[in-house]
Amino acid sequence: MMIRIAHFIYDSPKNPWIAGGGGFRNIEIYRRFSKQFRIDVFSGDFKGSRDEHIGSHISLRYLGKKTNRYIISRLCFIREARKYLKRNKDNYQLIIDDFSPFSPLFLFRLVRRERLIGQIQNYFGLKNHLAKFWLTGLLTWFIERTSLRSYRQILFSSEDLRDLVLKKIHVPYQTMSVVSYGISDEIMQNQRKYRKKKYILFLGRLEIYQKGIDLLIRCFPEIQKRHPGLKLLIAGSGKDEKKVVRLIQAAGMGPYIKMIGRVQGRKKIKILSEALFTVMPSRYESWGMVSLESQACGTPVIASDISGLRQTLLHEKTGYLFQKEDQYIRYCSLLLDEEKARTRLSSQAVRWAGDFTWDRLAGKQELFYSRVLKRKG
Repeated sequence: MMIRIAHFIYDSPKNPWIAGGGGFRNIEIYRRFSKQFRIDVFSGDFKGSRDEHIGSHISLRYLGKKTNRYIISRLCFIREARKYLKRNKDNYQLIIDDFSPFSPLFLFRLVRRERLIGQIQNYFGLKNHLAKFWLTGLLTWFIERTSLRSYRQILFSSEDLRDLVLKKIHVPYQTMSVVSYGISDEIMQNQRKYRKKKYILFLGRLEIYQKGIDLLIRCFPEIQKRHPGLKLLIAGSGKDEKKVVRLIQAAGMGPYIKMIGRVQGRKKIKILSEALFTVMPSRYESWGMVSLESQACGTPVIASDISGLRQTLLHEKTGYLFQKEDQYIRYCSLLLDEEKARTRLSSQAVRWAGDFTWDRLAGKQELFYSRVLKRKG
């Protein structure tokens, strides 16, 4: 029997503002589902988007308005996604709400809850909502708490995230599972030896507060002063790109910090492999996919000690977790000074990252969907 699934997520791999790991993860998982599933993934529209098909059983469709304005894109996605589901909900056996408090769909008001799965890839909490949006953060925090209390079936992207939500929200979900992120076949199949170059790497969405790019740039002058000739490469794109440029100029680091834009495929593998190490000073994350990709390329990672990153590396074995800026600077200096430490962490990182395969994760998520369908029936 064919099973039809509608998956709603604002993010998508080609989104010009927040092309994060969430949209990429869904495609990698679904393309490995058995052919009894037919999956329609609905994402926020933007100028230049085009609907497309992946294989015979996945369609990527954009809802909203073809605009070059981020807020308009979000708001129109909310409106059009709800309108579409109202008209077509009887065509699907399962509805997946990839929840975001910044484009909440409140799908639990439109369909029976036993047909709805909440997919949670981030939890922000009151502190981060207020820090990012000031008093408006009270509204997004309220939306987050209300929505997370409304699901009956829920899928988390990490065990840390699951434990945090259960602690904060206190909801006994009827059915839940944890399915994390994997490493692309392209990285696993095209690993090769690259010579290390004298740079450290940030790779990710250019969103200053979440990704900790302000900390990254603030600390780099001290690190660079201790290690003349060192460069920092910032790879990625996002809505804060112009602000990042201004931070670099204000720090007087223009000659030493290079922004190289979004990278994919072999180029991404190359810059990950050639870096001395990768830095991830995020304030919150759903899952550190870049951390795993970096380690798969033999490059250690220095990351914030937060939920979403802790489970992506082994502290002092494949990289380092830091809580304060002075720790971050100390770990950077350690890896820059000690080639033997980098070599040791590098070999252990490759072995650790090799356990995160999309095939295994897809099988786990498909099994979870089958459990929900059985319970519903």
